[in-house]
Amino acid sequence: MTGLRCLLAAALWLWPASGGAQTRVPPDVETNRRDFPPDSSQHRILPSVCPTGTETVLELDGLSRSLRHNGNDGEAHLVLRDKKTRKVLWSGTYVGEGICLGFNPHIRRYIFGIRQEHGIGSRLVETYYVGEIDRKAQASAFTKGAIEAFAAVPGPDRHYVAFIALEGNDTSLFVLDVEKDSLRKLGKAPLPPPLTPTERDYVKQHPDVLEGPWEWMASFRDGYMELDPGIVTFRGPATLDVSYGSDTARGRAAERTVATYDLGH
Repeated sequence: MTGLRCLLAAALWLWPASGGAQTRVPPDVETNRRDFPPDSSQHRILPSVCPTGTETVLELDGLSRSLRHNGNDGEAHLVLRDKKTRKVLWSGTYVGEGICLGFNPHIRRYIFGIRQEHGIGSRLVETYYVGEIDRKAQASAFTKGAIEAFAAVPGPDRHYVAFIALEGNDTSLFVLDVEKDSLRKLGKAPLPPPLTPTERDYVKQHPDVLEGPWEWMASFRDGYMELDPGIVTFRGPATLDVSYGSDTARGRAAERTVATYDLGH
């Protein structure tokens, strides 16, 4: 192991969760550290704060995943603090990169996700709740459903979160009802965003990377990403609009069909 990797490994073992006291390291985190030592392609993820709760804040930082295939999956460190006293109420460490999906004020729950490597990219493989009242983490129906998401779109009050996700070999549109903790398949997934200018330049030099139809799991789109505007949109807390067209890698089709889902029924 190089000197840099030794330093990174040592930093992880001694790393407290966002400035709090040293906490017990979960077995899967220990395994990730032991079997896939951190390397120089990883970096510290700077602390950020999820949209704040009523009486708490949820802080998120961590270590990015390795850019080497079958490398270290990174770590997500989360800390729930009292807004006034800054006291740590809960903390957790997860294998993968963390992403905040927001706070539901009705049931006072935060929603966060964990991304892990899959092939050339990473997918959202788990989502959890952290309760502001019970101060506990709980796996959501998304995690229990064993699906992997390419994109997530939270509703305005986080009653619902829409996902474009893979179930087996089928990519579909799903919705998680956070308040009922239920997951259901709505229907067909819209096609992925077109190539970016950088990706188009790469394809000019390597045209073979776009062999096959343009779809999720195609080259450049086998991983978690932000959707372009207007494709999956919450028109209200329980109304979801999804735009479909004969899209290609070069662009979105001008002619669109919009399906509207009333999630409250």
